[in-house]
Amino acid sequence: MKILLYNQNPVVEKLVVLSARKSRDQVINVRSLDELISEEVELLLIDDDVFIIDEDSFEVIKSKVKFKKVV
Repeated sequence: MKILLYNQNPVVEKLVVLSARKSRDQVINVRSLDELISEEVELLLIDDDVFIIDEDSFEVIKSKVKFKKVV
């Protein structure tokens, strides 16, 4: 599984990477919306310390990230 982690906290990153490694999942960590690349992922994790909830942020994410399945 490919996981996109939007996060600035190194402790959170380490925990997610260690957990993902056990299940052989791939983690792509981005620290800002500017770092997002067009990528197809199965799971998006967002640290609430970095995410500003507004329509523009959602639009940036939707325009760059492709999801295999939307729930």
